[in-house]
Amino acid sequence: EPSMVLAYAPLTRSIGRTIFFYSLFTGTGDRSYGMLYEFSEVDSACVGSESLVYWSGLSPEERSDLKQALSKKHLCPRFLHPDTEVGHMLEADGVSVLKSCPWDVTNPFWLKAYDALASAASSSTKPTIIAICKSSFKLLQGTVFWVAGATALAKRPPKGGIQAVSLDDRLPCKELAFHIRKRIEDVKWWPQLWQEVPFFTCAQA
Repeated sequence: EPSMVLAYAPLTRSIGRTIFFYSLFTGTGDRSYGMLYEFSEVDSACVGSESLVYWSGLSPEERSDLKQALSKKHLCPRFLHPDTEVGHMLEADGVSVLKSCPWDVTNPFWLKAYDALASAASSSTKPTIIAICKSSFKLLQGTVFWVAGATALAKRPPKGGIQAVSLDDRLPCKELAFHIRKRIEDVKWWPQLWQEVPFFTCAQA
């Protein structure tokens, strides 16, 4: 019954927040069995073929523009936030994507969040997108993408391939691709799984 769904919605959100913060502070992994990291509002044609988007240095407006551009290429781009339930929580009032929290507190959460998301998207037939807007590699180091996103990517190789994009001409695509490849080589668990990744390309936008 619709009334029952509405009645249970606050309870569901409360449980979700509990799971969220438990993962945040302990880094013990996804206690929602993937539900909090599933893509929301996905067109039926996109199910199983979403393009997970890793990014760093993009403003909300730039992310929106990127999403529209990728959609025009018949991809189904999805971001951790705001395209998942966890993403909705991150952008809620008072949370603000955890910007006010020290890195040593948020680090366990970001590692587990991206690991769960990468696992959910690893079997997609569409390429994984890495969009970086940084003027140098030095500024990329220490970011959430570099520490958590790239680590998750290395452990969960995407079967749809990888398309990296440098959105700042001061960071040449060739240099960006070199460092991402090296990062993957440094942390990947199962080298044989990377043999199933069909391509790794990079473009200057």
